[in-house]
Amino acid sequence: CGQQRPFEVMCVEPEVSSTRGESQMFGELAARFGWERLVAVTGAYHVQRARVYLDRCFDGEFGFIAVDWPYYNARILRHEVLGYLQARLFSRGC
Repeated sequence: CGQQRPFEVMCVEPEVSSTRGESQMFGELAARFGWERLVAVTGAYHVQRARVYLDRCFDGEFGFIAVDWPYYNARILRHEVLGYLQARLFSRGC
């Protein structure tokens, strides 16, 4: 943000800072701007949970660029597993 680029850069923050909140924001932006495709960049450990929410919140095609996360540890693994279970079992909507 704040740098000149040969393409448009949008710096936005979701209302709720969570995977679900980010997916909701992307769905809203897509509807507003007519986006049909989306590429999400996230940590490799996070792709499965992000996929669940994006599939619910975004009607177009999407893919991921999964990057290595240098701070991956047991706490992050626990957070992702529990978050994934919540997304699949309890948080049914977008």
